[in-house]
Amino acid sequence: MGGGIGLLINFQITSLLVGLSFKFLIAYIIGTLFNITFNFLYHWIITFGIPIQTRKSFAKFTILSVIAWSLNIMITTLIVNNFSISTEIVIFFAVSLMSIGNYFISSTFIFSSTIDPELIDFEKVYSSVSIDFYDIQQTTQNPIRSWFHTNRQKIIREQVSELSQDYSNPVIVDLGCGNCSWNIDDINVIGVDFNKYLLDYAHDQGRIREKIIAPTHETGISSDSVDIVIISEVIEHLIDPIPTLEEIYRILKEDGKLLVTVPYDTILSIWKPLFTLQCFLHGTIKRSVYYLNKCGHVKAYSPSSIKKLLESYFIIDHQSSMRRFSIITICKKKFT
Repeated sequence: MGGGIGLLINFQITSLLVGLSFKFLIAYIIGTLFNITFNFLYHWIITFGIPIQTRKSFAKFTILSVIAWSLNIMITTLIVNNFSISTEIVIFFAVSLMSIGNYFISSTFIFSSTIDPELIDFEKVYSSVSIDFYDIQQTTQNPIRSWFHTNRQKIIREQVSELSQDYSNPVIVDLGCGNCSWNIDDINVIGVDFNKYLLDYAHDQGRIREKIIAPTHETGISSDSVDIVIISEVIEHLIDPIPTLEEIYRILKEDGKLLVTVPYDTILSIWKPLFTLQCFLHGTIKRSVYYLNKCGHVKAYSPSSIKKLLESYFIIDHQSSMRRFSIITICKKKFT
């Protein structure tokens, strides 16, 4: 949105000045300065109150933007001076190209979907989540948000049902289960989470038969005792996911299966820009602690990066995406 507004500002000012007989180079530089000023203010406002490394991020953003815009001005001026192309068309395409470049730069340094773990109070952030938070997401009036959470839970439910067919009476563990909102079929599930209140709620709702208050890397569950492990939208919250993967490997039986989901967190995904807007609306504007802290996300994963991480301990059976919102990966234990 900011890039689009900046594009219009630059285009209109440059075109106006060219029409007033300004030299193209001067007109485009002035239009670009207005664009950069607007983008700087826009990014400052939209990230207000979000505990990111503001100075460091803005420094990188500003330096790269200035370099990119300088190259853009030079190339655009050369084209206008040496080719018989309509000035308005050249300006439009030049600013459009730079707006796309600005999106990539700002997505990396300003609108990152993750937060520096040194700047987050995890206990405060996760304790701010209401016990029915994940249920509310499925019934919200926001149709995209509701679709995302409803379908993600449905996919987990279907995958667990399919995986369970390989076992007569499967032992199922949901790590970082929250309130285990996917389990509406009264499947026997052991829930592991460090939020006691979410576990109590899930237990009272009949979604878990046993609750373990523990971190995902120290469950206390017996080795080689679990048929199916679910870890959904959790790994992106872990500063170091390796201890958790080692714990999963330890508790899974030899023929056990692992179901992993993480957000599809890449610049070209659908999830990332929508998540950024959510954090702006509920964090910057409504002052939600959870969204101000990017929901506790400290890692971003693509299909290839989550696959690479998991392949250290597991063999990938299947990987898919939910319309570039979530990445779903099913694995089995790897033996050396």
